[in-house]
Amino acid sequence: MPSTPCSAAPPATAEGATNRFQARCACRTFDCPELSLLIADAAPVVDPGAPVATPHRHPQWLLLVVLDGDQWMEVEGRRVRVERGRLLMLPPARLHRPLPQRGVPTQLVLLVEDDWLAALAGTQGLDPEALRAPLLQPIEGHEVLAVAERLAREHLGRLPGREAMLRLLAEQLARLCLRALAERPASARTARLVEQAVVYVETHLAEPLSRARIAAHLGVSCATLDRLLRTRLGCSPRELIYRSRLARARALLAHTECSITEVAAECGFASPSHLASRFRVAEGCSPRRYRARLRHG
Repeated sequence: MPSTPCSAAPPATAEGATNRFQARCACRTFDCPELSLLIADAAPVVDPGAPVATPHRHPQWLLLVVLDGDQWMEVEGRRVRVERGRLLMLPPARLHRPLPQRGVPTQLVLLVEDDWLAALAGTQGLDPEALRAPLLQPIEGHEVLAVAERLAREHLGRLPGREAMLRLLAEQLARLCLRALAERPASARTARLVEQAVVYVETHLAEPLSRARIAAHLGVSCATLDRLLRTRLGCSPRELIYRSRLARARALLAHTECSITEVAAECGFASPSHLASRFRVAEGCSPRRYRARLRHG
């Protein structure tokens, strides 16, 4: 099963950083038709010459547990902190990247096929539709960390029955994620509405977007839209539009030859200068400098 590592290149170990597990950067360590396990040092150390991870997507679910240190991730334009022992769960095709930071956290990354996870959800009485919305607030609890650490140790060892044990522990970790989803108070309809809002914004970025327009598309009031987005994504409609436009701009700058003017128009910014001012706030540099940094290190 093909997988895309959450890292642009192997980073150097930061001075003073301690990892409980020997890490293998961007290395697929266990693979079967439904699951793919990686144990990776994925966050580049703060260094002017260090490569910057570009936003990317996986066709599978991504389950990330930080075993040592903290990891900052950018998910659909939103910055999320994943502390040690907490788990971040992202649906397929969610745009994300690890953010540059000081220190190199050791992570366990599990990529899970959508059909397999949906079938597993059915065995727990969970409506598969409830899986559609991303779980951006990391799960915490000793149970998650205990399973993840045991999985990492099992991988690093070479005991008999290792493959079967890895699969068993990976499935246990997936079940913990599903339990967290099942305990969320939001209904399947709420999940669908939030997903529809995100898709609508992402597919209409070049057009004028507003809170009222999104609410009208969903057939809900503006107040209901505010509550849905705040509860599920932790943002307002305005913030969702802003983050989505910035995320698209980053992707276009990284992966196309579009001019700055074309990027601004494609993402719905009023002008190149408007894009530049927003970009400096978010990234600390101009769009042109951001593109050069990605391509030339």
